[in-house]
Amino acid sequence: MDMYPTRRAWLVAGVGSVLIGIAVLSARILPFLGGVGLSAWFLTCQYAAIQSFRTANEQTTVSVTPAMNTVATDQEILITANVERATATGTSIDVIVPLPVGAQSESSVETRSVTLGPGEQSAETTFTVSFAVAGEYTFPEPELTLTDEQGLLQETLLGEAPPAIVVEPPQPDNIHVGQSGDPVFAVFGNYEADSRGGGLIPEEVRQYVPGDQVARIDWKATARLNELHVREFEAETDRQTMLLVDHRSSMSAGPRGEEMLDYAREVALGVTRAVETTGGSLGLYTVGDQGLTMGQNPGTAAGIYTQIRTTLRSLEPTQDSEGTLTETRLTRPSTVRKRETKLSADDSEFASVLQPFFQTTDTYVKRFKQDALFAAVKRIQATIRGTVWTMIFTDDSRPDRVREAVRLAVQKDNHVIVFLHPAVLFQPGQLSELDTAYEQYVEFEQLRRELEQFPRATVLEVGPQDRLNAILTARRQGTQTYE
Repeated sequence: MDMYPTRRAWLVAGVGSVLIGIAVLSARILPFLGGVGLSAWFLTCQYAAIQSFRTANEQTTVSVTPAMNTVATDQEILITANVERATATGTSIDVIVPLPVGAQSESSVETRSVTLGPGEQSAETTFTVSFAVAGEYTFPEPELTLTDEQGLLQETLLGEAPPAIVVEPPQPDNIHVGQSGDPVFAVFGNYEADSRGGGLIPEEVRQYVPGDQVARIDWKATARLNELHVREFEAETDRQTMLLVDHRSSMSAGPRGEEMLDYAREVALGVTRAVETTGGSLGLYTVGDQGLTMGQNPGTAAGIYTQIRTTLRSLEPTQDSEGTLTETRLTRPSTVRKRETKLSADDSEFASVLQPFFQTTDTYVKRFKQDALFAAVKRIQATIRGTVWTMIFTDDSRPDRVREAVRLAVQKDNHVIVFLHPAVLFQPGQLSELDTAYEQYVEFEQLRRELEQFPRATVLEVGPQDRLNAILTARRQGTQTYE
């Protein structure tokens, strides 16, 4: 960027102009020589400043480093801003670290600034920020202001952009993914809540041979065939994988941070990491109560994986046609609409300023008159050529509609894996009347097994491990409640 004079420079220029003006009016040589000398000195300082600024630009390193690159919402993160130069010079350097949009910080601008004075080679400052909304945030480039040794000239530069910070929504820590109460980790490469690794897809069941991993024994097939059988898994390579995530209002069941959508999000992120590791083709459709909210066809570009992760982290349950949600929170569309309604009735200037920020947040790519999940599967079948592995993340509140979506998804020799969230595992508060809860789980299991009767369909239950264990254990022991 161009240099610009400081207030002191304008003062010097003003003094020089006055001296020359006095010389002209009085016809005296001494004021004239003083003005010319002052101008010559200023030009010399300007030349020296150009050289010092060039050296500073080449030798100065500015770094803005977060203590962590991945944090949870509302979690404070320490940011360290450091400025160093190879050689101590008379040029002073002031660095200001601007905050990204959406960041919250109690640190003042002075705290987020660091000054490297004349003769100093390094300086740093620290401050904290937090983010209320999940997503990926990038700090703007730090602003460097160079000032020459005489304080006459300045130049503003931009440093390198700091690394991005990924802010994740509240995460459940006891995820169960399995069938009939038994975990099936291999679908995500031994996926667990604290282990998110490579990706494998169920391929076929074959007879057990010595050397096979015990974890891959298919106990259902073993019981049916009276011989040990294992489930083969095939690495995700060049197949097209489509994630279809349901974030309708029913997916808001459960306590904050442990809702159905939170569990679906974590599993979908695990699948995304697995597919990216193998370089597989991945796409994402998301559906709200009234239609398609995001549509990304399968691809292998690095930007697609990033976009899918960003979308998954930012998903919130939508509002149904009757305007109800199981539960609300500040960042949800329902809460936003309530505030928008209140502001629309307020004629104050303050309300007029805030109202644009509370416009509806449910943005639909395509609205459907029929069931949104079924319509999304139909759209996938119509727009994507070749064999598709569709992974559906939904709940059991609409069994008939899930059944029709699966029936459609397996057509044309396509495969489907359904991650089904049982409503009984997400009841608010404590699980009471565990006999009733067990009966509801049995009904869910019947639905899950019925869905698996479709060819090329695998149906897995997803939910909190502790609640599932409580239902199954209490059934055996006769316990009546679970806190």
